[in-house]
Amino acid sequence: MTERERILVGILIKHERTKRNWSLQGACEGICSVSYLSKIEQGKAQPASEIAELILKRFGIEWSEDELSDRALDELYEAIFSGDDARAAELYGKVKLDGGRYLIDKLLLSSWFSKAEPNDFLRRCESHLSPQQLTLYLIQTDRSEELVRREPSAFAFIIRGENLYSCGEYLRAIEMLSRGYEYAADEGRARLMCVAKLLIGNCYSNILDYDRMEEHYAIARRLAQAVGDKASQDTIDYNTAATALELLRVDKAMAYFSREDIGGAMSLHKLAICHELRGETKEALAALDRAEKEDTGDIPKPIVDSMLKTVRFRLENPDYLERTEYGKLLLDCFADIRKNLPSGYASFHLPWVLEWHRANRGYKQAYELLRDFPAFTEIKVD
Repeated sequence: MTERERILVGILIKHERTKRNWSLQGACEGICSVSYLSKIEQGKAQPASEIAELILKRFGIEWSEDELSDRALDELYEAIFSGDDARAAELYGKVKLDGGRYLIDKLLLSSWFSKAEPNDFLRRCESHLSPQQLTLYLIQTDRSEELVRREPSAFAFIIRGENLYSCGEYLRAIEMLSRGYEYAADEGRARLMCVAKLLIGNCYSNILDYDRMEEHYAIARRLAQAVGDKASQDTIDYNTAATALELLRVDKAMAYFSREDIGGAMSLHKLAICHELRGETKEALAALDRAEKEDTGDIPKPIVDSMLKTVRFRLENPDYLERTEYGKLLLDCFADIRKNLPSGYASFHLPWVLEWHRANRGYKQAYELLRDFPAFTEIKVD
């Protein structure tokens, strides 16, 4: 039992004792003195391994020393920090984390893979966590900014960059992701290099810098091909076409969204908009009909349904800018998107919101929105 483990044992003993409402005397009788146990729990004394194991055994906790579990755990952490999510999930299903020695890892990994709140017990252990454990804990407690200071690594910088990207802070995200890419190259983590370049491309996509987006996507695509990441390649194709559509390069967007092998509600939603912008109402409505029957992916179905209804209303009502029900439908949809999805989704729908405010003299609302989306280039939809 290492020094750090003996310190953690004191925290674990106190946690288990108070959970059971046991007295100090009841927990240590026949093993050690009450004063000694009190010092162990307060971190003022480090118990001998034999004493620690006897007290833990009284709580039904064995202190396992399993070399196979040690190796499996190292391999699992390596998969996580390399960005190999599929491999990490596979290993997590196999690794055995029995015994008090692995309790912290068990709690951390359980909340990591279930996306649940970390166990309160971990908060008491924070100052004694290993670098691997601390990395996961800081991410799970939304402290990625602190993470890059305390445990800088490719994984840390990319997580921080991804958080900034999700908040719409694209220039800061690019800075973090660029550092993450450099770290990943030094660490030999090709998957993380791919993730970093893909997210940088996403940032440039959302600020509508098409040339820089393509530059970073080209590198991400080569890396994705090298590691066999088909999902990232598909994401690059989709985002490239969606950005082309935002910039009114309709023919380029149409070339992607009209392909027979492209499915999903969001792709068909954008195909409908391509047809709408080209004045092809019949074809746009047909795309919406298909979209309503398709999978919505990671986006909540009510939000996708609202997007589709908004486009359909425009197609079926040429005087939509004079219809209050359209304004309510559009603004409610836009509010849901801003609340529940990354900011890039909102910027895509912004032209129609500005069009509505402009047509209805909502100049103050339009001005405030443009302050929120400074990189926006308006799509002409009239």
